[in-house]
Amino acid sequence: FMQWNGLTSLPWWWVPFKSGAFALLAAMIVPTAVGAGLAWLMFRRRVGGVYFAIITQALVLAATTFIVSQQPYTDGFNGLTDFTTAFGFSLLDQSTQTGLYFVIVITLVVTFVATRWLLGAQFGKVLRAIRDGENRVRFLGYDPSPFKVVAFAIGALLAGIAGVLFTLDIGVISPAMMGVMPSIEMVVWARATTVMTLLLGGDGLVAVCRRRGRGQRIAVSARVAGETPTTGGGGPASRSVRRRRPARGRSECRRRGRTDRRRW
Repeated sequence: FMQWNGLTSLPWWWVPFKSGAFALLAAMIVPTAVGAGLAWLMFRRRVGGVYFAIITQALVLAATTFIVSQQPYTDGFNGLTDFTTAFGFSLLDQSTQTGLYFVIVITLVVTFVATRWLLGAQFGKVLRAIRDGENRVRFLGYDPSPFKVVAFAIGALLAGIAGVLFTLDIGVISPAMMGVMPSIEMVVWARATTVMTLLLGGDGLVAVCRRRGRGQRIAVSARVAGETPTTGGGGPASRSVRRRRPARGRSECRRRGRTDRRRW
């Protein structure tokens, strides 16, 4: 396609990608560095919520438009096609395709185990605390920005590895595969995973005490993937239990009620 667009020689910045090792390292280092830089710029200014989603989608659209505009170097809408070899192996051979399948499976398992271990470590605990209440974490003395930057960079690294494996398996990569719609689809799939987690069982129960007239109501709500627990009965993911007023001095809810009355 470069010849069709009037180029007589390979651009200098494409030459290093003749090496499979260099291409693999670049596919992991470049997304990680770019993701960390963008995350640092946004999170240090406490950008979050819908604004974070708008900025990331705008950056995806800008990157896609830029790639399409560089027709002589990227083949525009068509992208890079006709990947036939990788590390000296022909991608058309059945044995290579079988080996690539096992490479993808092993990479998936290793990634899953590594991320689960990371969530169980101190770093993962702080991340979950930030998810549940970022201001609370900040009041406890932690700066959420570095943790969020590292998490965003790890996500970019995993996306780069997934892109490499996807390209080798399909044999083509185009701007349409990294546009806004695929990004939205990933969010939909992530939300669907959260719903399945809710249906199969949450990650814990939270009890909340509230004073309601002469009785006490205990609302038990399932917490799943950062959802705010409900404090009353009636929801599909919660159940309320009405019980008799306990003896004086034995109820935590009663003690809290007396404290609230003294404050008022």
